[in-house]
Amino acid sequence: MDIKSFKKLVLKSFKQSNEEEYRIFSDNLLDLVKDKNDNELLTPEDTHEIKRLLGVMWLNVSENVKPGEWPLYPQTNLMLVFMESLIQHDILKHNDRSELLYPPLQGEFIVNNSQLTLDQIMNVLIFCNRLTGYRIHEEKENLITELDREINQAKSLWHVGELGKLQITMTSLFVLYYLLQEHCTTVQIELVLMAVQFRKNTTKEEQGTESAISNYLLFSGEVYQFAEFYAKANKKNEELIFQTALNYIHNSYVSKYQTRSFETAFSYAKELIKEASTFKNPRQKQIFQKGVYGFCLQEYIHDRRLDKHFTFFSFSAKTKIATAKELLLGIHKDAALSFTQAFAAKQGRLSEIVNLFEEGQSALFKTRLN
Repeated sequence: MDIKSFKKLVLKSFKQSNEEEYRIFSDNLLDLVKDKNDNELLTPEDTHEIKRLLGVMWLNVSENVKPGEWPLYPQTNLMLVFMESLIQHDILKHNDRSELLYPPLQGEFIVNNSQLTLDQIMNVLIFCNRLTGYRIHEEKENLITELDREINQAKSLWHVGELGKLQITMTSLFVLYYLLQEHCTTVQIELVLMAVQFRKNTTKEEQGTESAISNYLLFSGEVYQFAEFYAKANKKNEELIFQTALNYIHNSYVSKYQTRSFETAFSYAKELIKEASTFKNPRQKQIFQKGVYGFCLQEYIHDRRLDKHFTFFSFSAKTKIATAKELLLGIHKDAALSFTQAFAAKQGRLSEIVNLFEEGQSALFKTRLN
């Protein structure tokens, strides 16, 4: 890049900031080339000094910001955008940025009582991406269906080598799915998605497809069908399929809404029920409905723990919670409601849940009165 273009890039990147530290930083960058002709090119010595100043500045602005929140804070997001601009103009190498950003992600990923590391997750993700041939993109949401069809085709044609490769691919996706859904917190999932962009030795194509695989396993509608494959492969019962759908719905809810309340959760549940009406696969629809029902009951229990109200005309929070827990158990077997619980299930918000999910669903959600 020539000196004139570099000056324009620096001025454009920081002209909107009124912070003194950014003014000083931009002045320091411009001072590097103040004695040079505009038509000259940046030298390796210039590039080295730019990297040094960049590293010092990044440590200053990111010191009190958690890695998962970098894009949310203006001071760190501005530097992330500037780094990307330097990479696009070949002033900064991708691996140079990785040396600054990836280690903090590794440290933040570690949680108490867990031996899982960010590198372990990324190794599985990279392996899955290579096995799938980088063929999943953001707009593609039927990878599992395709793989299952290809496996059946390979079996029928006795293509042993191809069958083995496809089965390894499916198994690897199961492993990644299990790690993300069962062993990662919401914060850790955000760190994984960031690590896709900031890990060393990657390309734009790899970043795009790795991000697509992660989003597919976390948020795709086909995740319910995937859950069924996962359960069959591990010879688990229906409760595992339900729990997987429930985890997916809860994660989606948390990522979409800032505040947690029953009103918000119930409104979201209605959106999901409407979405379920478009599912063509009856089995997938059934899993989805059970997951939404369980989600509502869990959010109701959470909300009622804060409710200490009791009058002659309403049941205590303790009774309501016990009723909701019994209904939650009843998703997989007949719920044994006591006389009091049967009446509690017909009151207030709990009644709204029961009416929404049990009308016309007697085959799915059965209750019996003790």
